[in-house]
Amino acid sequence: VDRWRIDFGSRQVSSRNFVVAVKSTAAHHHSRVPLLQSTWMRDLPTTSAVVVMSDRREALDGGLITVDLGVNTNRGHCGKMLELLKHLIRQHPERPYYVVGDDDTLWNSTRLGEILVSYDPNDALYLGERYAYGHGKHFYDYLTTGSGIVLSWTALTRLGRCIKRQECQCPSDDSPDDMALGRWFRSLGVPAIHEAGFHQRRPGDYHEDALAVEGPAVSFHGVFQPRPSGEPDAQAVYERYLAPVAIREEL
Repeated sequence: VDRWRIDFGSRQVSSRNFVVAVKSTAAHHHSRVPLLQSTWMRDLPTTSAVVVMSDRREALDGGLITVDLGVNTNRGHCGKMLELLKHLIRQHPERPYYVVGDDDTLWNSTRLGEILVSYDPNDALYLGERYAYGHGKHFYDYLTTGSGIVLSWTALTRLGRCIKRQECQCPSDDSPDDMALGRWFRSLGVPAIHEAGFHQRRPGDYHEDALAVEGPAVSFHGVFQPRPSGEPDAQAVYERYLAPVAIREEL
């Protein structure tokens, strides 16, 4: 099997089809981003697009130039997410899939490609780890942006039209971005699709049997947070759970 491409009938899903957007901030350009470059970013072919969305434009090692979205908050990040989505529509149009995560999210791009074989990029796809919010008679589900989400071009452009009509807007720049996305997509009739393998937390926050039943992981989040003694650091999380098999065998 080609490391970068999985065939399923007449469909092909490749890492070359991905645009990966990383939400970051200038404070993490030289701490978190280098580890991302040496792990899952390294696994992607050069024909894929990786965009680091931040609050300052800066040239980093490896020719990576961050994008200044003009907005940053200490929490919530709805305003940043809104600008990120508009940037993807303007600067990276008509890719089948758009992958969005945080600068403390680690990915297994090979496993992600295997999963996406089961979906049609012509559908309005909103995929990740599903959570839900309810208060009284009001209820909606949403996907956690920490674990990472996948949008198809169809879903992204549908949301873009809603943003342009000013019907999909943030209550404030620091409102929770994932909950806002859930409300917006619900209003557009796009379901939140749960896929096992996306994780809002670190491996140590899940029972090992649950991880084994799920199969290969797609993502883990919060990998730079303080961890209990004995839990793997970010590099070890990648090597143990997310590195492609060929790389794992070399480690």
